[in-house]
Amino acid sequence: MKKLVLLLLATLPIQLTAQVNPQKGYIITNDNDTVHGTIDYLTDARNAKACLFQRNGESGYKTLSPSDIRGYRLGGDGIYYVSRLFTGGEKEERLFAEFLLQGGVSLYRYYYDDYNYFGFVDSDGKEVIIRDDKLNDDLSTYSHKLQERRQKVQEIGALMERDNTIANRLWKMDLTSSDLTRLVRQYDEEYCTEAGDCIVFQYDRKSLLPFHTGSMWEPASVTPPTIPRLMIIPEPIICRIRNTPIPESLRRSSPVPTSSSPASAGTCMHRWRSVTRPGVVSR
Repeated sequence: MKKLVLLLLATLPIQLTAQVNPQKGYIITNDNDTVHGTIDYLTDARNAKACLFQRNGESGYKTLSPSDIRGYRLGGDGIYYVSRLFTGGEKEERLFAEFLLQGGVSLYRYYYDDYNYFGFVDSDGKEVIIRDDKLNDDLSTYSHKLQERRQKVQEIGALMERDNTIANRLWKMDLTSSDLTRLVRQYDEEYCTEAGDCIVFQYDRKSLLPFHTGSMWEPASVTPPTIPRLMIIPEPIICRIRNTPIPESLRRSSPVPTSSSPASAGTCMHRWRSVTRPGVVSR
């Protein structure tokens, strides 16, 4: 029995320090400084409540709440969380929200009580939050959920009032991060140009998977954060990260001329813009 107790005590430090999915990343302090290190990236529920962070050069992890820091992000243009006051639940609570898009209207994804919520925020800070109710999951609550969604869709339509098709398009689409980001991005590029360039915080989900080296789970090797370049094409609106190919279907329907090609009717003009992320200080 004593040998068993001693064995458990001997393995306790390993259990406390070994993490499930360590990823290179950084935190943004309340003083707007950037600190690089390793983030233990786990479930949506856990990521919304806390950031488990180990600073470069240190051996232990610290649990940071949404009140402790302004946000955190995985390296290499990874998923980006910011601290925000969530008002869509039974009570207000400060959470880490995934920052999906910044523009004249910005978009956030909250995870609360096993549901995804999406926050639409205009340039004055007014926010409308809609929940992804999965209407077909429970027929007994279908009518109530349908009424609630209709009300939220109308509120978002009023928030984005310069396009009178928003409410109808939103009503017909699935409430997913990619679809809503596309909707808001198109609106921002068309109607909110005075707010500056639209910034899409894209990431590669494959980089979130841990890999095994044979003896320990190790952080995935991720290049330091860089500022991407966005290609903005006014009509149709396309926004893509550098080195990401345009889908063949879009290339056929909306040819993009090279820099030496003259513009003509029905041809998209384009230009490169550099964008700067807020709250990120270079090392």
